[in-house]
Amino acid sequence: MSQHMRVHLAFSHQPEHRHSLEAALQEVLNRRSPGSQIDGGGTLLSKDREPLSSDIEIAVAGFPEQTLSVVTQFMKSVGAPRGSFVVLDGFDAVPCGVTEGLGLYLNGTDLPGLGVLLAGEGVAAS
Repeated sequence: MSQHMRVHLAFSHQPEHRHSLEAALQEVLNRRSPGSQIDGGGTLLSKDREPLSSDIEIAVAGFPEQTLSVVTQFMKSVGAPRGSFVVLDGFDAVPCGVTEGLGLYLNGTDLPGLGVLLAGEGVAAS
């Protein structure tokens, strides 16, 4: 019988980016925790349909504590954002976030001159 593990990623990214991360994680699981499989995941959206966070679900085979360590190390190596964690059923959550992020939204219409810079016609002052 396998155990369940959840990776919570505390950052906003599109589902296709989570899928790329899942594929890379599955390759690591194939080598370091044979039989363990990613068996689900999802992206939490705001009321405005923007990604807020996402989860990756893993069915763990073999040695659960070893897989917990492998997944935690992998998430740190790919720069998981602060606030992210890995939790194995029956265990406390293990933090795996190591990077900070910043979202910058520019619409090109509300700031004078920004439209010109975004179009590549202006020169930014230093």
